[in-house]
Formats: sequence, C-alpha cells, structure tokens
Amino acid sequence: MDWSNINFRNSGPTHDLAAGGTDIANNGGRVSGNFVGFNVDGGYGIVLSATDFTFNGAYFTAAWQSGLTIRVQGYENDTIMYSKDIIVNYDAPNYFNFNFAGINKLYLSSFGGKDNCCYNYSGTEFAMDNFTVSAVPVPGAVWLLGSALVGLVGFSRRKSTELVIAA
Repeated sequence: MDWSNINFRNSGPTHDLAAGGTDIANNGGRVSGNFVGFNVDGGYGIVLSATDFTFNGAYFTAAWQSGLTIRVQGYENDTIMYSKDIIVNYDAPNYFNFNFAGINKLYLSSFGGKDNCCYNYSGTEFAMDNFTVSAVPVPGAVWLLGSALVGLVGFSRRKSTELVIAA
C-alpha cells in the first residue's frame, strides 16, 4: 500500500492527555504498539493499493479539536463506492467500522470541530491506529471457471496427442 500525506510517528509507551489535547507527538491516539498515523498539517490523506482490498476500520482521535469531522471515502479507481463521515474528539480514541469492500483507494479528509479551550494548538489533524484491511477474496465462480478452463486445456492436449499417435 502507498500512503500519501499520512505519516507515522513512534509515540512511545507513555500516554499523557494532561495537556488537554491528543498531542500526536506524545502518544495521543495510540491504542497499541508504539506507532500512530496522522494526517500531515490537517490535509487529506490517501491510501492506494495495486489490488482491491477491504478497509475494515481503525481507531481515530482528533489531535486538537473537539467534534472534528473525518470524511472517509472508498474508491474503485476513480469511482466513489463508499463515503462515511465520523465525528471524533481529542480525549480518547474510538474504533469505527467501515467494511468498504472492493476498493483500491481510500481518501481521508478532516474539517470542522471546535478549538479546545485549554490547548495551545489548533487544526484539523487526526490520529489513527490499528488501521485494518483485508484482501478481497476471489469469488467462487471465478475459481470454478478457472478450474473448468484448466480441465478443458488438459483434455484438449490429451486428445490432440492421441490423434498424433494414431496418425
């Protein structure tokens, strides 16, 4: 997968929300492991894949704003297949299910929200963790068709070999 305008930061094992915001640099939004992803400068992020995938879900947290809207859109090439807006706050990560199946592009943008009264920063950055995707399975009909074609090719070769020997 290719990530555009989404960075990852080693946020370490400590968690401190005492400053009144997520503070991505100091572990905000991290659920497991030491790394957390975030959209650079509050801009949109893009996840691209050469093959189709299902975006199952992720934990999202606002970096500075309460009531931040994150728009998540799934595309198959240039056709939008899914769109969902979620609302997040800076105080704790929340898991969101998406189940966007059969996509190869994921756009993440953020907007709105209200500045936290007790923090020196503002902006539409968000943190995400436990970003979960799965491969799109090939439908059973495709496997059945492939098996039939392989069988026909094998039968055809066998039959043509027998004709050559008989001639």
